[in-house]
Formats: sequence, C-alpha cells, structure tokens
Amino acid sequence: MQIRLIRRTLDRPATCCVKPLDRGETPLCGLAFGAVPVSWSTWLARTVPDQAESAGGLLVAAIQFAIAIGAAGGGLIFDVGGAQGVFSVSSVVLVLAAVMIFIRVRPQVVAAPA
Repeated sequence: MQIRLIRRTLDRPATCCVKPLDRGETPLCGLAFGAVPVSWSTWLARTVPDQAESAGGLLVAAIQFAIAIGAAGGGLIFDVGGAQGVFSVSSVVLVLAAVMIFIRVRPQVVAAPA
C-alpha cells in the first residue's frame, strides 16, 4: 500500500499543486517581508551603536528560540485540537498581540535641533 502511494506521488507532475503567481504576489511578498531585516539592523545600529554586532547575534538567537517554542507549542496544540485548534489559538494570540501593541505603543516626541 505504501509503495503504491509513493509511486503515485512521484508519478505526478511537480506543478499539479502549485498555483502560478500571475497576479503579482511575489513582488508584494518581497515588499512586505524584505524590509524586516533592514529595519531590524537599522534599529539595532541606532539603539546600541557600539554593540550592534552582539545585539544582532542576540536578536537572531531570540528569533530562533521563538521559532522552536512556536513549533513545539503548535505541535502540542495540533495533537490536542487538530488544525482547527491551531487556527483558533493562533487567532487569539494575534488579537492579544494587536491589543498589546495598540495599548503600549506611543508616538515619540522628538525635539527639534536648536
């Protein structure tokens, strides 16, 4: 049975499940996510100019840790509640994050140079 499934999967053309990107999704994705590393690097260089390389390393480690925790948590949620549970919990986390950002982010007042 497994050999038939593997053979059937391998016999299919690779493009059967791939939607062609004909409406400009690729440039939109590049614009949306391409600026993230540049923004992080700029923020780090302005925040701690004398320790920018160390701060960059810590930021990368924190991102990797967050990915690992998210993967483990998502796997546990999937085991308990299936795909519906993962989408439900992720939507709750998204709403909580948006509320926290809305409450805590305040515009900075920059004094004009004299």
